[in-house]
Amino acid sequence: MVTRNAINQGLIPGPRYLAASQEITVAGGLGDETLPHLPFPEFSFGVLVSGAEEMRKAVRMFLKYGVDHDQAQPLGRQLHRRPRRPAPPG
Repeated sequence: MVTRNAINQGLIPGPRYLAASQEITVAGGLGDETLPHLPFPEFSFGVLVSGAEEMRKAVRMFLKYGVDHDQAQPLGRQLHRRPRRPAPPG
């Protein structure tokens, strides 16, 4: 958002720029990169939510800080799927 605001204010040259939120995701979802030995959610790629109320809370927080749009990854999909192993003969 800092870059977007600086472009809009003419402080730095640049194209039109939209600021997005962190991804909003569920535990095990696409944006969940939290590690058990580094429990610092502010450094995570995504914000973990569980349920509709937490989702609303996360969206409202990002709107408060002025993002142009939110990114939601509500499914537990992964970027890279593991290849399926063939069934054993017999």
